Amino acid sequence: MTATVLALLLADSRLPAGAHAHSGGAEQAVEEADVRDVRSLAAWLAGRLATAVTVEAHAAALACDVASSTPDAVRAPARYAALDAELDARLPSPAVRRASRRQGEQYLRAAVAVVPGGAAGRAGEDPACGRRDPHLCVAVGIAAAAAGLAPRTAAAIVAYHGVSSPAGAALRLLGLDPLEVAATVAALAPACDALSERAAAAVAEGPGALPAHGAPALDRLAELHCRREDRLFAS
Repeated sequence: MTATVLALLLADSRLPAGAHAHSGGAEQAVEEADVRDVRSLAAWLAGRLATAVTVEAHAAALACDVASSTPDAVRAPARYAALDAELDARLPSPAVRRASRRQGEQYLRAAVAVVPGGAAGRAGEDPACGRRDPHLCVAVGIAAAAAGLAPRTAAAIVAYHGVSSPAGAALRLLGLDPLEVAATVAALAPACDALSERAAAAVAEGPGALPAHGAPALDRLAELHCRREDRLFAS
């Protein structure tokens, strides 16, 4: 199986952490009328990409680098722990942290089935990161490394996932034109590529240099959403 196909599989929104279960905040954004149509969706996705997804893409690249370059079972957990702590510090919303870890756990389990040859088996059953519920972006980095993919590709998967999942959720919630939604995501491709390049280039700086692009509006949406009893999506 080629690296391209593996990257596409790992970015597939039909995985348990994808758009059929998680809206990335889009469900509450629709409820609040922040997202009403394709135009407002495009602006909302661009803001998400520039803030929360930027942090996550950098973390995915770092996790992929750790998984690829630190086979030492003694050193690797410490490197993952440092990355995990830096991510927690950048995710002030408890609801966001919980959702990220639930998705990370589900993603690692799915990676065992997606990555051929058992390469991801240890990632899902005995994760070197020291916990079975890493943040989703860390899980993506670990799975990408198991598939033989580079940190830049891990970041690209997170960048794409970060806009395609909310877009898919908005499509379902608002009954938007699928072609217009697809074009909206495609228009963000250059920004996703640029983000992936920056994330890969920043790997050498370590977890302490992760971007700290806060997104209070997204945090607020997550906290409101988790209190709802009528929600269709887990997050």
